[in-house]
Amino acid sequence: MKVSIIGPGGIGGVVATLAARRGHDVILTNSRGAATLEDQVRTLGPNAREASLVEAVQAADIVVLAIPLTALSRLPAKDFDGRIIIDMMNYYPMRESQIAVLDDGEMTSAEMVQRELPGAHVIKALNNQDAPHLLLNAGTGSALPVAGDDAEAKESVAAFLRDLGYETIDAGMLRDSWRMEPSNARKLVMP
Repeated sequence: MKVSIIGPGGIGGVVATLAARRGHDVILTNSRGAATLEDQVRTLGPNAREASLVEAVQAADIVVLAIPLTALSRLPAKDFDGRIIIDMMNYYPMRESQIAVLDDGEMTSAEMVQRELPGAHVIKALNNQDAPHLLLNAGTGSALPVAGDDAEAKESVAAFLRDLGYETIDAGMLRDSWRMEPSNARKLVMP
């Protein structure tokens, strides 16, 4: 499987490491350019490479979004059409600017990602563990929640996570994904 990681820092870097260990082709991209990824690519091994954002998205079977939620609006939405997206972003209003539709409970952050990337198949996953635990818990029988509106895309992500060493739990639709978000990030608890 070809997996592109947009933002291969802390948690995105762990996903890249786990994927490379399992023999997946890993494509890294970030906003700082390919030169900043050379050491990471070398460490990941022969199945890893860096690419431009558009190339990484177009080459991937699964695209992992590991960027600040506020960077979402800078992505070229049309290039994500038809792609399976793992949304591992969380909304932290104390770190980022306030987003009214999230503060008011009008939608979940995953629904906002789907709205911004309307042609993509957005699946919320990998957002509820920090980087060290994500690495340490792989292969231990731990389970990760997966939420999404597209059943086929959700199963593709679940299969990928199982290959990385995790059991999965179906957490419902994107509107249900608030249960997977940090509790301190919401002013309103959704029913």
